[in-house]
Amino acid sequence: MSPAPEPLHKDAKTIYEWFLNVYFWFDEENEPSGDAAARKGKCTEAWLRFRRQHPDILKTKDKATVLNAVAGDWQAVKGREPSRDSVNALFGIDIGSADSQKTPAVPVAEAAKVAAPVEAPDESSLGEEVEPKQELPTATSDAFDQDDLEVTRTAFESRYFNGFIEEELDLDVTKWTSEEVRDFILEHARKPGVKDERVRTIAAAAFSSNVDGALLLAGGPNLLVERTVGHCKWESSILKRDANRILAAVNELKEKARATYWERNHRLRDLYASSVVREALESALAPRPREDIRYVTLCTRTSDERSCSITNVDDDVSPLIGNKRQLFKVVSVVMPHDPMTVMHNVIYYHEPKRKVWRALVSVDFCRHGSAPSGHWHLNRAPLGELVPHWGPSNDIFHGDPVKCPIWWMLLPEGMRYHSVPERAPLYSWATT
Repeated sequence: MSPAPEPLHKDAKTIYEWFLNVYFWFDEENEPSGDAAARKGKCTEAWLRFRRQHPDILKTKDKATVLNAVAGDWQAVKGREPSRDSVNALFGIDIGSADSQKTPAVPVAEAAKVAAPVEAPDESSLGEEVEPKQELPTATSDAFDQDDLEVTRTAFESRYFNGFIEEELDLDVTKWTSEEVRDFILEHARKPGVKDERVRTIAAAAFSSNVDGALLLAGGPNLLVERTVGHCKWESSILKRDANRILAAVNELKEKARATYWERNHRLRDLYASSVVREALESALAPRPREDIRYVTLCTRTSDERSCSITNVDDDVSPLIGNKRQLFKVVSVVMPHDPMTVMHNVIYYHEPKRKVWRALVSVDFCRHGSAPSGHWHLNRAPLGELVPHWGPSNDIFHGDPVKCPIWWMLLPEGMRYHSVPERAPLYSWATT
């Protein structure tokens, strides 16, 4: 049995890297014939279990706790004791200054008891529903769904749920940029009874002549007609009817000082007006109190990007609902090679008739062409079937990052975005 190598701790820049290095070495010492890729998967699963049991480890950086957890978790998962030599070498690892040795090393048998899954309390003693118990992954499992390990805190939770949530829906049309004015007109162009070509021309003319929100409200329909009439084949009297409809919609939105995201997504409202998931979608497109939302993490089966697809993710997410008071579940999807980086959040809704979780929308934290990080997709078609990306007439719908609730984008504390959304700096997510 060789002693633990020095680079085990010297090359690790974070407690997360240190844990993975130690666990990988310990597993290799006890099962040298194992596959390296599978071993990395075991390390990732162990880290997710460890984070749930020690939510403050990223702050305390207590390496003695890591050593105890590695030995205990390994024995709990394998169902047998590791070799005595490997345990002696493990607890002989230099963990640095005395400050970090907050937790004394304990015998491996005792450590295994600490790391083993905690039995669910008896329902009669609580007087309320208990989360359904699920088995931790076995040594042969590839995916790890943390539905039984609900995230205790999300990043910047108190700042958002106890403060900014009250201001999230405040709307000031006078602060709209010319681009936002154009986008609003284009959305309005898809409303019934409005001729697309004319209104698209009005939108283009408004944008090219720098008509922002303040100017739009001040100039009204006449301004839109004036900026458009010289660039099209239609007379001002015809354009005036479309301009009046546009301004009526703007004023209606302006009067609703706290317009919901459902009200702001005009195209979406039209597409899902009679959908079987309209109620769930309308409810999701609004700020929600913390007690309505369940945050969990899911590690995909492989590091292949295809494993992040909504259909593959949905196969691994537990449909069971433990707490009936929770209306939505946010699943942060990570990959085995980098389990602290979130690729996307999948938002599930509580389906009351079947009493199960069903995928509804997903927020993508990767850039795809012109779609920035934070754009979102519809994963339920109007008739209710699960789809990777839905859109009318094969035109994939890309939701605007500023037209969805912020709670859709929150991550478990300590995790990071694959690509930081544009709204993140504005609200200090992942940047503080």
